[in-house]
Amino acid sequence: MSNSERLMEVMAPAMGGLEPRMDKAVVDRMADAIGSIATDDFTCGMVAFDVTQEFTGAEGVKAAWGDWLEPYAELHFRIREFREIGENVLMLVDQVGTTRHGGVEVEQPSAAVWMFRGERLRRVEFHLDRRAAERAAQSGQE
Repeated sequence: MSNSERLMEVMAPAMGGLEPRMDKAVVDRMADAIGSIATDDFTCGMVAFDVTQEFTGAEGVKAAWGDWLEPYAELHFRIREFREIGENVLMLVDQVGTTRHGGVEVEQPSAAVWMFRGERLRRVEFHLDRRAAERAAQSGQE
């Protein structure tokens, strides 16, 4: 089984499809799914251009996404593409949401880099810059 297949096997039920509505329940299921395939030293990075905030373990995923979801009344992902780069999986997405204050509609091309060590997930990085995510997927090989 490839790492993209492994990732889809555990994440698809947690996310509820290719256009999940992100809320606390989805984040909790996503974190549990990540925990089921993660290494003991698993880390998560939220990368906004030149700034990376680091989190540890499945609980760190919950904390990271809790912070990210705070300004939104509603946030959906549109999953566009999965690409294997060595052992890593690059997932291209669009984030589409509405802010809590002012009801501003936001659409942001984004990406996630799922970094594996063999069959176990060792790190995930959520990026606002797709080119930076692709570079991370290429350089994140162990």
